[in-house]
Amino acid sequence: MNFIPWIKNSRHAKKAIFAACAFWLTIMLALGIALERERKLYLQQAQQETSTLVSVLEENTARTFENVDIALHGIAIYLVNQHSARHDLRTRELMLGYMKHLPEVRALFVISPDGFIQHDTDYPKTPDVSLADREYFRQYVERPDLMQGLSSAMQSRSGAGWFLASTRKIVSPRGEFLGVLVAAVQLDSFSNLYKKLGLRPGHVMSLFHADGRLIARYPPDDMNIGHSYASLPLFSEHLRHQDAGVYTTNGPPFNTARVLSYRKLDSQPFVVALSTEERVVLAGWHRTVNGAISAVVVFSLLTVAGVFFFIQRQEQKQHKIVLQVLASELTHADRLKTEFLATLSHEMRNVLAPMQNGMSILNHASPGSERFARAHGVVQRQLEQMRRLIDDLLDVARVNSGKVRLERKSADLREILVSVLEAAQTFMDPARHMLKVSLPDGPLKVDVDTVRMQQIFINLLSNAAKYTPPGGHIELQAHKEGSMAVVKIKDDGMGIPVAAQSKVFNMFEQVSEHEAKAQGGLGIGLSLVQRLVALHGGRVEAFSEGLNRGSTFTVYLPLTEHSTPPFESLQFDKKLLTDRDTRHRLDASGS
Repeated sequence: MNFIPWIKNSRHAKKAIFAACAFWLTIMLALGIALERERKLYLQQAQQETSTLVSVLEENTARTFENVDIALHGIAIYLVNQHSARHDLRTRELMLGYMKHLPEVRALFVISPDGFIQHDTDYPKTPDVSLADREYFRQYVERPDLMQGLSSAMQSRSGAGWFLASTRKIVSPRGEFLGVLVAAVQLDSFSNLYKKLGLRPGHVMSLFHADGRLIARYPPDDMNIGHSYASLPLFSEHLRHQDAGVYTTNGPPFNTARVLSYRKLDSQPFVVALSTEERVVLAGWHRTVNGAISAVVVFSLLTVAGVFFFIQRQEQKQHKIVLQVLASELTHADRLKTEFLATLSHEMRNVLAPMQNGMSILNHASPGSERFARAHGVVQRQLEQMRRLIDDLLDVARVNSGKVRLERKSADLREILVSVLEAAQTFMDPARHMLKVSLPDGPLKVDVDTVRMQQIFINLLSNAAKYTPPGGHIELQAHKEGSMAVVKIKDDGMGIPVAAQSKVFNMFEQVSEHEAKAQGGLGIGLSLVQRLVALHGGRVEAFSEGLNRGSTFTVYLPLTEHSTPPFESLQFDKKLLTDRDTRHRLDASGS
């Protein structure tokens, strides 16, 4: 059975599918939220584990460097008070004694102010080696206020391995620079510490300097010690925002999906990172996800089966409803056709009856007589009315079939409106309507078919006059609004019920409350207006506060230029339009 075409037209099927989808999405959303919360919980546990390990490492690291700094401080005091000569044996023995309590320190040495080694625990006779180019020495020359420091990872010139230089400045009581005391802290001591922490498989503990250089890692990675990882997201993104956190990464140095927890130490310029394979951290979560997927598949199959069962039950009933709707629509269309033909017949009869009477008078009246001229005028007016009816019908047919051709050109909308106002006198004068006009001082350039524009606004003014009692007021306003030209036609006539405002532009539709008071018409004028405006890239809107409260029709047309002079309203009575001199003055001023 082919459900797809029927589903598209079945209100009950759509409701069933919508309800099933909404229920399914609700379940999926709840399940997704639960899984995401569980995933965050796993990550939080990994972060807590890292924080615990980091705390242990930070405590041991701080204790290591505190012990080193205490030793350096004691040696510095001794050197200031003793003024030992180079290669002094007692000074070397003192330094060796301190090293017995500093297993992390590979060597202690003193650098004189000229950069040469003064005392050294490695050699009884210190070689004449200058360390003036070393950063840990130059920083005290460049920054006289600095008293102690800690270098990044570096490799000794002898090739003995990687170390950190913990340094302290030696200053005399009078503030003289006497040299720098250096402790070479071995980096493999940190790797040994990580080993003692008992990391699980898949864990990688790394110690970085704040500048991104790798200081130590476990499992051991001696090849990359001293290598800079400053370009990693850890340093380029995350540490810039917070000193501790957790995130996932697929990039170097591991090139696998991993969860990385990090923390910047408070006491030293170090960053500790615990990297764990994501599959290890989220192993339990993945098992939960697999179980959830299985449940979702079963639930989805049951939901689909239930929906199609409901659709089958509703098919016969839905077909009946569809047939009833079609029958109702055909009845409505037939009613509209009948009403339109009746209206058309009535309008044609209204035209033909005066023409018949006029022709009878013309056959019997003397040419040139007043009676002949009056009858001739009646026939001409009725012929013009007949032409307008036929033109409207033809225009509607052309618009519906897409055969309307617009001869568009740049024009000033104000000039079009002035010509429309002159033509509108023919149906406004007999009813003594008072017309108020407000046009801008500057041009409103639009790209339109001027004949169609005149047709649009004549139809709107004719509609306003038709439903405005004799002696009523009609107002036409034009102005610029952003990139659009806006024309409003207001009246204080019968108005439009709120419920009927949505269908005033429908073909052959007339407001039922107007039928008794309408002054003729086929009900196609406003529909034709809407379609012609749309062909020009604009829109038309209707508004009324209700019956007997007037109506406002607003036309929006795109401007061809985006700047016009400031708006200055010109207001005048329709009688001015019959004054030729006044009209010439308006044309000359661009109004």
